[in-house]
Amino acid sequence: DDRTDRMYQLDPRIPPMVFREIAHCRKVSPRVNFFAFMGERYGSSPLPLTLDRNEYAAIRGLMEGDESMWEEMALMEEWYQLDENEIPNRYILKPSVGDISPSAGVGTDQH
Repeated sequence: DDRTDRMYQLDPRIPPMVFREIAHCRKVSPRVNFFAFMGERYGSSPLPLTLDRNEYAAIRGLMEGDESMWEEMALMEEWYQLDENEIPNRYILKPSVGDISPSAGVGTDQH
């Protein structure tokens, strides 16, 4: 149904799970594999689940220098949280809450 399709489109955790399952299937069944990705649109480009500290700083630095990017910078700061327990430290994408979806991306009516 549309709700399930939407969930898969907006949840950035889905593609890594799908690719892990594909890799598992290829190990278990080494026969010829064929995948066809079909559709009427390109779909969304979910945000990365993690950013290392240097990537985050570089992106933020570019945004700071461009006043037109300040809204996006504020969203990035709201959506990513520094995980200091992981070494090296990484920024982790926060889960979606209610109608606010970090994975929907800027420029959509979903954030």
